Amino acid sequence: QLLGLEDVSGFGEAMEYDRVEKSGRTTGVTESGLLFSTDADLEIKVGEDEDGDDIHVEFEPVLISTLTTASGDSGSLWVRSEDRSIIGLHFAGGGGLSAAIPSEAVQDAFGELELADIEYETPDSPADDDDDDGDGEDGLIGWIIRRALRQTR
Repeated sequence: QLLGLEDVSGFGEAMEYDRVEKSGRTTGVTESGLLFSTDADLEIKVGEDEDGDDIHVEFEPVLISTLTTASGDSGSLWVRSEDRSIIGLHFAGGGGLSAAIPSEAVQDAFGELELADIEYETPDSPADDDDDDGDGEDGLIGWIIRRALRQTR
C-alpha cells in the first residue's frame, strides 16, 4: 500500500487523458485528476542570485494534470487509476494544475526503480523533513532543484 493507494502495480508510461490520483502529505489521497499533457515544458523560479536576478530552472518533459495538491505534497507518486501504475513524481502545483516528472525521466536519472516493502513515518511538519538548511527544498525534489541549479551556473 502506498499511503492510502492500494494495489499499486509498478511503473508505467503516462498517456494524455489518463485519470490519475496521488497520496500527498498535505492533501492526502486525491483522485480523479485528469492528465492533459505528457510533454509540457515548465520553468520555475527557484531563487535569486547575488545581484537580485531571478534564477529559473526548466523542467521537460513534465506531466500536467488537474490533481488537487498543496505545499508539502512534493514527492508524491502519481498513480494511473486504470491500471494502478506509477506514472509520475509530483513536484509543483498552483492555479488548479499540478506538475509531475514522468516516471521514465526519474528512472533515466536514477536507474530502474522497484517497488519495495518499507515502513515509514509521515513527518508531523515540514520542519521534520530532511531540510537541513531550512530553505524548504527537501528530499528528492530539493536534490533535483539543487542539481539543476549547479548545471545552470
